[in-house]
Parts: sequence; C-alpha cells; structure tokens
Amino acid sequence: HISTGKDHFIYIHRPQCLGKCTWQTSKHLLLDVCTSSVGNNNCRFKNKDTNDEWVLYKNYKSVYETWCISNDNVEESAKYWQWFIYQYRDHIVDWLGAAPTSIDYLNWGAVSEEMALASLSKIYNVILETSL
Repeated sequence: HISTGKDHFIYIHRPQCLGKCTWQTSKHLLLDVCTSSVGNNNCRFKNKDTNDEWVLYKNYKSVYETWCISNDNVEESAKYWQWFIYQYRDHIVDWLGAAPTSIDYLNWGAVSEEMALASLSKIYNVILETSL
C-alpha cells in the first residue's frame, strides 16, 4: 500500500482469498479482486469496519474514505495472481480452512512462472530473473 498523505492506493490488488476471504455460504476461495468487485453492482462486503453490515463494493468510500480503488494494472497483475493461486491453491485452502475449490475451469494452469514474472516486471518496470 502507498500512503501519499491523500488517498490510499495499491498498484496491484490480490485475490480476496489472500486477505482470508471466502464465499459466505460455500466457503470456497473468493478469487475476485477489489477492482472487479467495485465495478459490479451486486457485489457486497461486510467486516468489522462495517459493523458486519453489508455494503456494496461500489460504495466502499462510505467505509474507507481515503481509499482509491483503480482499474490500473488489473490485466497484468491478474497473470501473476492466477499463477500464484493455481500453484498454491491447496495450501491456501488449508490456511483458510476453506472448502476445496476447483479452479481448473479457469485455465489458470496455462500461466507459466515466466509469464507471471513478466507481468510483475511490466507493472514495476524491473527485471526479475530469479525463480520464485
């Protein structure tokens, strides 16, 4: 996260399951990122900051006034997170105590480690040569 003295923002968002979020009823991994949830008129969230009341993602500023959720870098960052989630999904499910989640239909296994690193290199304008 970046603090500029103004709005709080982050260059790339991670899938919400890495913030310990699951679907409420199924307990499957929540694979969405905030940027896509904010653009959806039906997505809601609740947590201690909302006093466990549901809030539409598009109205996130009613809870987090200084946050700025932008669509920047969504496509590039998605490659890295797709690779990461696909590679470590069983560990993430265990860590969260989530229900086993099939993500094979998403074709995320097609994203190679090289593609994942290239996406981060493009976003941060750095050269990443080492294996993760």
